[in-house]
Amino acid sequence: MIQFPSTPTGPAAADPDVEAGLRAQQSGDVEGAVAAFRRVLARNPRNAQAHLLIGSLALEHRQVQAALEHLRRAVALEDRNPAAHANLGHALMAGGEHDAALESFRRAVKRAPGHPQALTDLAGCYCALGRMERAAETLRKALKAAPDYVPALHDLALVERARGRHAPALGSGLITSNRRWRRGRRRRRS
Repeated sequence: MIQFPSTPTGPAAADPDVEAGLRAQQSGDVEGAVAAFRRVLARNPRNAQAHLLIGSLALEHRQVQAALEHLRRAVALEDRNPAAHANLGHALMAGGEHDAALESFRRAVKRAPGHPQALTDLAGCYCALGRMERAAETLRKALKAAPDYVPALHDLALVERARGRHAPALGSGLITSNRRWRRGRRRRRS
């Protein structure tokens, strides 16, 4: 899953083009969002947030080379940002560079220890590399951090099934279904 930064911080937060780009992106106007973020880069080519947002949008629209270019730049400019590393990992996976993606996902987890999405992304890369035991272990870490994190529950069920462990897979699948059902039920009551 691709992580879009929710709200920019620091100098990017005050930039009206970043705000306009985020509004355009949220309303589905991809061209308008990219145009706004490019205006930011025209003024400041070192704006990591704009590179991250353009790269994420490019990846979402399967423009892998453009995504790699912008996400690598975002990581180079703001190495401590786990979303930049995670999105770079997704772009590397899409480009078939699984070993490089693994390192990028590991860096995302290092910068956001215990973050369930970062751990689930890392586990997905382990799966792509055929390292199912390591994927299951990583997904369990995600669930330790966030027991109700449905993507990790779902992925753990799939990994256990692929490992031939049908009972744990069934258990994870039932837990996932039950949690989704309870969530839907609470929403209908509100």
